[in-house]
Amino acid sequence: MHHRIWAMRAGSPGLPCSFAYALVQAVVWVYPPPGKYSQEQAFFKIGEVLEKFNIILINYDKWKTGRSGGKLEQMVRNYLMLYPDIYSSLRSGIVNISSLARDIHDKFPEYSISSIRYTLNKISSETAEKGTSRGYLEELLGRSKITLQDKIAVVTTSRPINVKYLSATYLQDSIVYIVDELRVGKIEVGTSGQVERDVSAIHILSPKEIERVPGFVMRITERLFSAGINILQLISCSNETIIVVRRSDGIRAYEALTL
Repeated sequence: MHHRIWAMRAGSPGLPCSFAYALVQAVVWVYPPPGKYSQEQAFFKIGEVLEKFNIILINYDKWKTGRSGGKLEQMVRNYLMLYPDIYSSLRSGIVNISSLARDIHDKFPEYSISSIRYTLNKISSETAEKGTSRGYLEELLGRSKITLQDKIAVVTTSRPINVKYLSATYLQDSIVYIVDELRVGKIEVGTSGQVERDVSAIHILSPKEIERVPGFVMRITERLFSAGINILQLISCSNETIIVVRRSDGIRAYEALTL
C-alpha cells in the first residue's frame, strides 16, 4: 500500500518531472508480489534505483550504512590505512569523495557506492587533532634543521668494530654503521662486513614535538617518493632522523625536503 501511495505522490503537482519519473521507475522496478519484501527491504531497493538518477532519499545513506552495522565503516578505515596518502588527503579535504567511493566499491562490490560515500564523508568531517593534520606536519618539517652530508659510508658487519660513527643500528644478525669518511679515513672491516660508498646522508633535527605526532616520518618519505628518490637507510630516534640515499640523489632529496 505504501508503494502505491508513493507512486501517486510522484505525479503530484509541484514535483519535478525528472524526480517523478525516477520515483515511478523505482516503484515499478521493485514492486513485489504480496509478501516478497518487507517495508524495509522495499525502501532499500527503491533507494538503490533512485541513486542511479542521482536522487538520494532522505536518510537513505545513513540508513544504508547503519544497516550493515560497523562492518562497512571498519572496511573503509582499513582500506584507508593501506593508503595513508589518500587518508591524509581525505582529512585535508582535497579528495574527490565520489571517485574514491567508486574505487573502493570496485574492490568491495558488496557495499553500495552511496553507503561508502556516506562513510567517507563521515571520516572526512571528523575533527582532526592538531597533531595529525597535514598542515601541522608541514609546519614541523619547516621548523626542522636539515643538512646534507656527502663523503659518508654505510658499514655493515656481523660483529662490533672500533670505528667512530654517526649512527649505529644493531639488527638481529648484523650492525649497521653510518660513518664520516673524512673523519674516519680507511675503514677496516675484514671479511666480516662490507662498506657501501657513493652515498649521502640527510640529517633532520626536528622539534621535540614530533615524538608525540604520528605521521611525521611518513610525510618525509612521501616527499622523497614524489621526487622519485629511493631511501637506502632510514634511522629515526627521538627528534633526529637520518636518511641515506645515493649520492646522485642527495641534492634532489635535500631540495624535496626544504621546499
